[in-house]
Amino acid sequence: MTGDKRKLTNLTEYKGARVVVTTDNSRLPITHIGNATILPRCNSHQVELQHVYHVPGMKKNLLSVSQLTAFGNFVLFGPDEVRVYQNKKIAGTPIMQGKQMETVYVMSAQEAYVDKAGKNETADLWHARLGHVSYHKLKIMMMKSILKGLPQLDVRAMAGNVSKEFIEANDRERDEDIREEKGSKWVRFLGKY
Repeated sequence: MTGDKRKLTNLTEYKGARVVVTTDNSRLPITHIGNATILPRCNSHQVELQHVYHVPGMKKNLLSVSQLTAFGNFVLFGPDEVRVYQNKKIAGTPIMQGKQMETVYVMSAQEAYVDKAGKNETADLWHARLGHVSYHKLKIMMMKSILKGLPQLDVRAMAGNVSKEFIEANDRERDEDIREEKGSKWVRFLGKY
């Protein structure tokens, strides 16, 4: 979108009800739709854009990522820059991935988190996250898939160097706590097993 009508070709009057809301909550009307050609500073490849809004009062030109990708371009964001490529093959394994839905790209953070971050997680970390639940209960939650997102952990490494007697005592103590706290989050969370 642009505030400069001279940047657009093939203009048609916009008859819809959409407006552009700015950072100060001003509402600017869209008056026309047209095409624009961008000539980047770094090379001579022109980038053609369609359905560009003319919004009188806009002080900056805004470019939509989905408009760029609609014509086969690839947009790569880095820590300090953004680049647009044509006919580019990206090598490497992505750490997150999503799909375009209309003009927005959607990623499932849960899947990305579990798939990637979960590979570095340990039973001790999940033990602490769940309020120091016993390792036995953690093993049951993992085996019965009670907790969505709980990765398959190395059961042998769950208790570290703790003795079998300590684990069994800890389990008995936790079971007593659960019986005393009927209706608590642990009873609802763990259910019957």
